[in-house]
Amino acid sequence: MPEVTQTPEHADATAGPSDAPAVTNDDQTAGRSDAPAAANDDQLITYPSAQFPGPPSVSVQIPSDWAPVRVLGAHMAARRVDTDSSFAPNIVVRGYVRDDAFTLADAIDELREHVEGLPDGQVDAPFDIEIGDAPFVGCNVSWHDPELGQVVQVHLFTAAARSKRIDVVQVTGSVCGDGAVDDYATLRGILESVAVTR
Repeated sequence: MPEVTQTPEHADATAGPSDAPAVTNDDQTAGRSDAPAAANDDQLITYPSAQFPGPPSVSVQIPSDWAPVRVLGAHMAARRVDTDSSFAPNIVVRGYVRDDAFTLADAIDELREHVEGLPDGQVDAPFDIEIGDAPFVGCNVSWHDPELGQVVQVHLFTAAARSKRIDVVQVTGSVCGDGAVDDYATLRGILESVAVTR
């Protein structure tokens, strides 16, 4: 299965050296035998937790002739297994973190810029859809692959605010070839089962 096209992933910023507390001479006595006993008010911090919430969880219902697969950089993925083609219909779920100025319109713009750079790349008008309790922005795209022919993808984006950051979930379904019309109908049913829990 060729790698499914996706907008670039964005690494979350981590604390740099300037964020680290200064170490004093008193702190450095911790390893000495004459250092005072450790205080009993030490704290345990965990992730995810109320202080450090994790990203949304995602679940998808797949048909019996599909199976989970591992895709580098993805939260999860699945594909149809009973195919004679070099390409199988598939879905890929990815997530990334952006700053709080980021919107789903920005996600669509990034997708459009990428697809329009592909051979015969076409991007349909975005649409709004609610799946479960989660609002999504969707977009259908297509392009011509020299080995596979026309590839059609459905992208669904949703986002959740976390502190001053935005967790973006992107679900991408892909079909191509002679059976693309029938496969697209199956794909829509799968995508309509997506559940995002914050």
